[in-house]
Amino acid sequence: MKIFMPFNLLVALTLFSVFLAGCGNHHPQKEEIEAQNASTDPLTDINLKISLDSLNVELLNQRALLFIESQQIDKAFRDINKALTIRPDYVDLYLTLADLYLSLGQVEQGSGSLMKASELAPDDARPLVKLSQLSLILGNHDLARSFNDKALALGSFNPDAYYVRAMIFKEKGDTLSAMKNFLLAIDQNENHFEALMQTGELYAYQNNPLAESFILRTVERFPSSLKARYQLALFYQEHEQPDKALAHYDTILMADPANKFVLYNLGYMNLVYFEKPDQALQYFEEVLQADPNYLDALYNKGRSLEASGRYREARLVYQEVVRKRENYGLAIEALNRLDRLSR
Repeated sequence: MKIFMPFNLLVALTLFSVFLAGCGNHHPQKEEIEAQNASTDPLTDINLKISLDSLNVELLNQRALLFIESQQIDKAFRDINKALTIRPDYVDLYLTLADLYLSLGQVEQGSGSLMKASELAPDDARPLVKLSQLSLILGNHDLARSFNDKALALGSFNPDAYYVRAMIFKEKGDTLSAMKNFLLAIDQNENHFEALMQTGELYAYQNNPLAESFILRTVERFPSSLKARYQLALFYQEHEQPDKALAHYDTILMADPANKFVLYNLGYMNLVYFEKPDQALQYFEEVLQADPNYLDALYNKGRSLEASGRYREARLVYQEVVRKRENYGLAIEALNRLDRLSR
């Protein structure tokens, strides 16, 4: 039985989203303690502090970052511009301004802000690391490596720089060097989320037995990360441990009930591993409600109907797939198979 599996979602995540997420250090225990002690949400708390100290550029910068996170772009610009009039030489403002421009897709302005930050603080590696990452996003590997070398020349303890260097090697197909640098990043910061994710993914791709331990470590250290949990569930699914995968997919659905990728994979497992085509059909129907153009889900809806003996309905679904994409080979094979059965 040929059934189409979706392209690994974690591989398909864009480098641009990685840039916006940032390479900063993660301290889950510290964050949890602060969250427990906080009497208000972060924005309300910082608004109160600014009301008491309206010229504090650090507070304005922190609030601008919160505004960027919540996509309140105009308010973020307002805080950055106000802070720059107070202290135009504060390098963190230019780093935040770069994030703001890049969140809008304004690469030239974002790059300019990073260059200004580097000019103001030539001994600060952060602008260089972000310039390296931005160059990588734009496909300029040589420039990315140049900025990265300059960042590491300022100090060898820089997990973010090693992470970006690893991504440069990965894009160039040098997985050995990529792994070496991912591990260096983790050695310097054991809670480097993206480095942990990439290491687990690379090991899984290589069928290295260390893959599971790295992916599990990521989930244990970032239990609220749906991205990490999805990677673990997908790992178990691809290594024919459907019961373990199912448990993690269910956890994701509790937080994100309409996640079409999880719903698709649950449909796939019910169809292939558990041999429950009726249950699979329900999942594929949910996926198609969320995204009617998800052709892989539509094709597997046909497979679920076919596995249930509902050949006429399956044929109609396969025909719909081919109408939407003429060269969809699996649907064409399925129609030919049904033709042979009807003779």
